[in-house]
Amino acid sequence: MRVALCSYEIAGVRGGGIGTYVAEAGRALTAAGHEVWLITSKPSRRGGVPADAFAEVRYIDDAATPER
Repeated sequence: MRVALCSYEIAGVRGGGIGTYVAEAGRALTAAGHEVWLITSKPSRRGGVPADAFAEVRYIDDAATPER
């Protein structure tokens, strides 16, 4: 199954909190054989998104803040 997780916070990029759960959910679903995509806002710095958690990362340029 292809799964898309949408979150402003991602562990390693924008702190912990819910971002920790997003990364762990991605890892668990990937380990179970699912194709997991992450949809998030473009980070101010590159890197940090857990490569073992997501098959694809899509950035939304217009979502610079959680309010958007």
